[in-house]
Amino acid sequence: MKKTNCFFLCLFFLLASCSSKPGAVHTGKPDWFYKPSAGGKIGGIGIAGEHVSGLNAQKSLAIERAIDDIAKQLGVEVKQITTVTSVGNQDTVRTEIATYSIQTVNGEVVKAVIMEFWEDPESSKLYVWMVVK
Repeated sequence: MKKTNCFFLCLFFLLASCSSKPGAVHTGKPDWFYKPSAGGKIGGIGIAGEHVSGLNAQKSLAIERAIDDIAKQLGVEVKQITTVTSVGNQDTVRTEIATYSIQTVNGEVVKAVIMEFWEDPESSKLYVWMVVK
């Protein structure tokens, strides 16, 4: 009986070790996470964690990061404009800072379309896949 149990235990470990490729990691992420470029077009991934301003702000951040990812691949010229506005009186002052980033490649604005969103159920991070139009 002991030899039979030992045999099955060894067989189990042998089969378990052969069941996956060496170095393969199964994370549950969609296939496009590992290969964002599709059909000969350049793709990018944007990732954003939970945002204090809610889901729309989280989506906007993920989209910005995906466009940044695409722009890096294309060799981008970035023009950044920052405006600072202070409003208030003697007791209270509110300062608003707005930053705009315009990204161009060879003088052309980078245009990309959203292909898919995916939210990681464990971390609540939002992933967006975008491809150059």
